[in-house]
Amino acid sequence: MKKNNLILSLLVSLLISNIAYAFPIVSSGEDQNFAQNIETTQLREISITDDAQTSYIMAGNLKITIPDSIEIIFDSERTKEELLIYGTAVDNGKVKATPAITFEDKDKTLVIPIDKNFAKGEKMVIKQIYAEGFHSQPVQSAKFIVTLPDGSKYYDLYDLYIQTGNIEDNSAPDMPTNIKLTRQETGVMISWTDPTDLDFQRIQIFKGVNDEAVSGTAIEVLKGVQQYLDKDITIGDKVKYGLKATDGKNYGSLTVEVSLTVEKYSPLVTPEPTTPVDTSADTPAEPTSPDTTQIPETTPDTIIEPTSSSSTCQTFSDIAPEDVFCTMLKTINKNNIITGYSDGTFSGDNQINRAELLKIALLYANIELMSPAKNEPIFSDVPQDEWYSNYIYTAKTLGIIDGYPNGTFKPAQTVNKAEAIKIILKALKAETGLVSFAPYEDTPINQNNAWYLPYAQYLKDTVDQNSTNLDPSHLMTRKEIVEILNLLAR
Repeated sequence: MKKNNLILSLLVSLLISNIAYAFPIVSSGEDQNFAQNIETTQLREISITDDAQTSYIMAGNLKITIPDSIEIIFDSERTKEELLIYGTAVDNGKVKATPAITFEDKDKTLVIPIDKNFAKGEKMVIKQIYAEGFHSQPVQSAKFIVTLPDGSKYYDLYDLYIQTGNIEDNSAPDMPTNIKLTRQETGVMISWTDPTDLDFQRIQIFKGVNDEAVSGTAIEVLKGVQQYLDKDITIGDKVKYGLKATDGKNYGSLTVEVSLTVEKYSPLVTPEPTTPVDTSADTPAEPTSPDTTQIPETTPDTIIEPTSSSSTCQTFSDIAPEDVFCTMLKTINKNNIITGYSDGTFSGDNQINRAELLKIALLYANIELMSPAKNEPIFSDVPQDEWYSNYIYTAKTLGIIDGYPNGTFKPAQTVNKAEAIKIILKALKAETGLVSFAPYEDTPINQNNAWYLPYAQYLKDTVDQNSTNLDPSHLMTRKEIVEILNLLAR
């Protein structure tokens, strides 16, 4: 692992909303600069003072988090050995001078236990915190996050900057782990867990068939995807794979070969639904907005470009002309926005991914596609030569989606119902308003679901009056997207 020479200071302050309440003052300095080097670097002292009028820091865990878009982590071992806290809060027994700190999020978050509620004006100063990391391309507008014991989150008013130096990184990333092969209807699904190296960029997959060695031209998969569907297979063959990781300059060791004899179809296990998290929202502008930047990982579907078909569902071998769904499909498919797969099926029960949903939503809304200029970045995991790149670029340009803080979009990730209705209604420029009561029985008004409530309310008021539940965590299928569009087309 390459370590950076790090000149770092931190000032975290409350972004005041229109609701008046107490807040802590967190302060240590001005903007930060990161310079490439090989040494762990000590951060400046961070002082935290409770509000002068009302105590706000309660007993529990206080957390300081480095944002994902900055490729540095806390040096957990050295910080555990040397961290020291002093101030009136220590003198009064509210926090220990050498607390039993822990780390979360792969050492991205420092957790400090608070023993008792602070009184107004009490202060603690945290010193001898260490960080490590890699050189990187310059990053702007990345802010530290401080989470109080009650769950309130506050963002640094100042930005972090990474500056590339002239010392090269000669350390190769670790090998990927948990490699598994699953026979799919259209190929062999290879899945794995990415290495945790901070500068890791992509996985290379090497293949061998029967007596062939695992070698040849590598298939490259970007960081975060963690699966690949190999469709170049023949029934009866024994396929073998080896994987290695690269940071763009250094290449890790090849994993032990894994093999599978191609015999019969075995479906991919459907992932359990997750709590809906806003994957398309802008970063919250107010501190009272829920933190929607942390996205739970779900097993993504491999992105396959559907082939063109006629606007009638008779062209799909798995949809009968007399099926009620056939009528729905023809209602919304006048511009051939819904297409099938190369085997002639519609595959309505397949879970839809983010790239597929954007294509359908933009075409349904008659939005003219835009193309990025040559070498203009879209997202770090969206190359310009993919079939879905113009859809994602258009949606990003129009503000329909915003991507993740680390610069990715995750086009292959599945989509839940809350995410789907927001993306569709934003594409349609639906006029949403404030929500004063729960639209559905399973969508009570709270900070965790505030991002999708206006869209749920629009759906309830316009086309879904007879439903009592939204089921926002449900992972959407291709058929269910057609059903929602059919409702909106009435």
